[in-house]
Amino acid sequence: MKTLNIIIVLIMLQFTSSNTFAATKEDCSNYDTKTLMGTYDKARCEKGKSPRKKWNLGKKLKKLNPLNKN
Repeated sequence: MKTLNIIIVLIMLQFTSSNTFAATKEDCSNYDTKTLMGTYDKARCEKGKSPRKKWNLGKKLKKLNPLNKN
């Protein structure tokens, strides 16, 4: 009888536990797959890797433009 009471108490504690674990996946649908880098970014997202660092090469090239009047 004592073991039955212990089992019932353990079952009740397990059902009333507030710990929940859910696997959250990042939304990978926002990546455009029309370009090669977009496809690469989407594949990285689906594997669970962090987003890659953007290069900003276009902004650096605009600063080097000698014809710019700024």
